[in-house]
This record gives sequence, C-alpha cells and structure tokens, in this order.
Amino acid sequence: MKNTLKIALFLTFGMLSCLVAKSELRYFDLQKALNNEQVKTKLPQSVEFAFGLGNVDSTQIISQNLQITQRHKRTFANSLSMEYSCQMALAKALTTLANRANILQASKVVNIVGYTNSKGIKGVFNSTEKFECLVRHSKVKVTLQADFAK
Repeated sequence: MKNTLKIALFLTFGMLSCLVAKSELRYFDLQKALNNEQVKTKLPQSVEFAFGLGNVDSTQIISQNLQITQRHKRTFANSLSMEYSCQMALAKALTTLANRANILQASKVVNIVGYTNSKGIKGVFNSTEKFECLVRHSKVKVTLQADFAK
C-alpha cells in the first residue's frame, strides 16, 4: 500500500512538473551542427548561408526579415541527444530558408540570426559561432530570421 501511494505521488508530481516546465534557451556550436553528416545531407548546395548581421552589401538584398520556426519533437535522454534534436531543428529551418531563396531566385540566405519570442523570453541572437535552441520538456525549437540576396 505504501509503495502504491509513493508511486501515485511520484506520477502526480511528475505530470505536474511537465505542465509547468520552463522554456530554456540553449546554445550549441554552429560549425559542429553544419558539419554533422545528417545535417549536410538535408541542406541544398545551391544556396549559400551567412550567419550574423552585416555580412552582405545591403544593395544585394532582395527580401528582408523572413522568420522561420522549426520544431523538432523528440524525447531526449541526455544533453547529447538534446543537441542532436536542436541540430535537426536547425537543419529543417535552414532547408525552409533555402527553399524560400529558390522561390525568390536568391543565391544567398544572409543576416541569419536566432529569434525568440516565447513566454517571457524574447530577443535576437546574433552570432557566427553558435545557434540558439529553445528547449521545453521534450521539444526543441529553432527560430531563424534572415534576408535573401543575389
């Protein structure tokens, strides 16, 4: 009886903690993600990606401030699988940006920055070395904002 009560309490508190799970921003190495073989196979070679603000002459820009959000739902057991989940979300977001670049007949996706606007966490993350991933319970989300250039 005591064990049953303990298990019931454990499950109840476990479920409640899932409901109030905080969103947390994590930062991962961008080059490591881009060098991941599974990420490489997802990215088209026809489009060039440039991370961080101010990396292209503004006269070449043909479309500005497109925002792409990609979620990757995956249960991760440790920080390595969390990083992998974030890398896959990054790959999906970059693929979506590349598809949009092809529609716009742009050869470059430039000024790529992370963008977060989720439950009290808001801002732009400008980096050429890291990417930002929002982690909440077993889901991860990468949101990118970018411009397109010729």
